[in-house]
Amino acid sequence: MSTLSPCVQCDLRRDAEHAMANLVSALLAAGAELSDVVKTTVYVASPSAGTVTPISTATNKAGKPIKVGKDPFDLAITPNGKVVEVVNQLSNTVTPIFTATNRAGKPTPVGSRPWAVAITPDSRTAYVANNGSNTVTPVSTVTGKAGQPISVGSAPVAIAIMR
Repeated sequence: MSTLSPCVQCDLRRDAEHAMANLVSALLAAGAELSDVVKTTVYVASPSAGTVTPISTATNKAGKPIKVGKDPFDLAITPNGKVVEVVNQLSNTVTPIFTATNRAGKPTPVGSRPWAVAITPDSRTAYVANNGSNTVTPVSTVTGKAGQPISVGSAPVAIAIMR
């Protein structure tokens, strides 16, 4: 029997579905065939644990949870499949996970309450929507350095990049 409240269970299920949708979208956008998508890894954010768990779709087994920041809320995978960028709401950071090793890199400070992340088609820049500071912060996926925040409308919660 689960000890999680139904509300938390719904949140975790929603987070897992969101992570899977981001993964499939990124892989298909990068030119992967649908048959390749099912032979890969799913990454699931667990906000209360401060971790991201990789799941092998070949075995449907979870790997060792990867420590990121406080309250990982959204994630996106670079189109080249090399990095998962994880938005940590309560740390005000984005943490890269290198998919070849499933190890977290150094977190990059962004704006207040980062909420969502999207990655450019060339895999070089992640754009982070910062709900609490009304900005979007570009972050280099190569160097991990944040660029100048861009002022946007009040409390941004979603971000998408057009190819």
